[in-house]
Amino acid sequence: MRPIPLHNPWPERRRKLLMAFFLTVVAITSTRPNSLIGLAIALVTIPPLCLILLSLNWWWRRKFGGSKFMALISLILVISAWLAIDAIADMLSPYIGQYFG
Repeated sequence: MRPIPLHNPWPERRRKLLMAFFLTVVAITSTRPNSLIGLAIALVTIPPLCLILLSLNWWWRRKFGGSKFMALISLILVISAWLAIDAIADMLSPYIGQYFG
């Protein structure tokens, strides 16, 4: 009789594989790359940014769980980060705009 393992890593691996697949789909559909370089740029930037945002959101909720004020601060920080990323993308558009549709 085989012993029953106490820690089964497969459900977590399946979840991570599914998340990686969906992040790849989001990166490709949101940027619509024209070439392999555009595809590489999209896959190197979009999924890590999403993972950083999700982990920051998880940490923030764990640290400041029920505070309405900190939820407002979190919203302000997310909006300012979104605007900063949008401004950086606009500034980089002449350099990398040819790779995206």
